[in-house]
Amino acid sequence: MRVNVLTAGGEDSGKKINLNPLVFEVEPSKNAIFSSVVAEMWHLKQGSRATKSKGQVKVSGRKPWRQKGTGRARVGTLGSPIWRSGGHTFAIKPGVRAHKVNKKVKQLARKSAFSVHAKAGTLKVVEELKFETNKTSQMRALLKNLGIDGVNSLLILKELDENILLSARNIPNIMVVTAGNSSTLDLVSSRKVILESGAVEILNNMFVKKEKDSKGDPE
Repeated sequence: MRVNVLTAGGEDSGKKINLNPLVFEVEPSKNAIFSSVVAEMWHLKQGSRATKSKGQVKVSGRKPWRQKGTGRARVGTLGSPIWRSGGHTFAIKPGVRAHKVNKKVKQLARKSAFSVHAKAGTLKVVEELKFETNKTSQMRALLKNLGIDGVNSLLILKELDENILLSARNIPNIMVVTAGNSSTLDLVSSRKVILESGAVEILNNMFVKKEKDSKGDPE
């Protein structure tokens, strides 16, 4: 697949770039995308949530009332889960539950997400971007020129540029990542994907290399 390369002004540069069909024209796998997104969302959790059990709440050790003769149900502690301000029956403990996804499934999920955007026409390629300063107005002008101002978008760079990153920091609907760090969750959460021309070359080669490595050396 060959697509036009746009300038930072949103105009056709007259250049075309090849999108590797092994990355941008694969048959999308919904199961791979689902598994990968669920795993990535689980890994975003801090794992710090916790509640106290009956033995952890601070209450008096005194028995609320005597065992017999009151006509009321017997009770031994104020920390009982059935009491107000008592402990939880099944207290939540800190930690993140592991959600493992195989390497090949992760790769397929990312390629599927790229292919969906390429087929839908929501993927654009721009020339190498250079910001002299870290001004939000520069990023807003770029988004407006590309017709994605106000749209949830993902900007994928060849390598991290601090000025571009800082320029996009105060804009809520734009995410800036590098080609090597783009995730399936980022791709499916964005309505538009903007690829820097250098990032396309990295993606074209990265997935093909991984596929060759996974097959192993011929004997």
